[in-house]
Amino acid sequence: MKLALGTVQLGLDYGISNKQGQVDLLAAQQLLSFAYEQGIRFLDTAAAYGNSQQILGEFAHQKSHIITKINPDESSLADITNALDECFNQLNRTHIYAVMLHNADRLNHPNSRSALKQLEAEKRNGRVQKIGLSLYHPDQVKLFDVFTPDIIQIPLSIIDQRFLANGLLDKLQAQGIEIHVRSAFLQGLLLLEPSKRPSYFKQFSALNRFDKFIESTSASRLSVCLNFFKSLPAIAKIVVGCCSKDELSEIIAAYQAPIALNGLNFACDDQALIVPSNWPKLSN
Repeated sequence: MKLALGTVQLGLDYGISNKQGQVDLLAAQQLLSFAYEQGIRFLDTAAAYGNSQQILGEFAHQKSHIITKINPDESSLADITNALDECFNQLNRTHIYAVMLHNADRLNHPNSRSALKQLEAEKRNGRVQKIGLSLYHPDQVKLFDVFTPDIIQIPLSIIDQRFLANGLLDKLQAQGIEIHVRSAFLQGLLLLEPSKRPSYFKQFSALNRFDKFIESTSASRLSVCLNFFKSLPAIAKIVVGCCSKDELSEIIAAYQAPIALNGLNFACDDQALIVPSNWPKLSN
């Protein structure tokens, strides 16, 4: 199963299309149990995701592979071990699949060398199997001159294809780097009907092209977004977030539905659209 479950919604009210808010404990337990039953073994979380780690520590199957992210400030870069200890305590684990720096730009800090040594030590002692980086834009790949990660997480969607330029994903895979993608639905934006999107998004022609394609096909927005990744063998996991087992069931069915698609028709490089942190505070 190429799908991995993102768990930010378990700890925070997250996503432009999320009308339910933070997932309640019963729904979280049901979601995690259903994900495991469906063969989803990878769970993505972070120290910054509210109480997501604690919920995983209580309800996640012990055979699930957990990936977490830490975002130490400048003063704590020199003591990564304490941040990881807190993660392990919350996750109720003695070891996890991977830990990433939540923003690769931390490697620019003078204390990053100490941080990397500590992460390498965690890998040697078996507490983490892989260490890596969460990237936000392709230019951060230049930081691999400082540290070559075992695993990375990148934003990628049928609209945001920056990391596909010049065969970048294939080059990273050739280096043995495991590639996970997030923002497959652009924080839920791509799943919304045009009438339900804030007026800010009317200006983007790439989004209009995407909408016209959806109108021309019987496939759902969800299926189109997910099937885009089937043509990208370099991707190991697609991290998808949802708020209930019913939503996850819909995602799995959409992923399994075959669609003929040329996703390159929808690529957009306008960062006012493809970078959610650039969106204004939105209202209809």
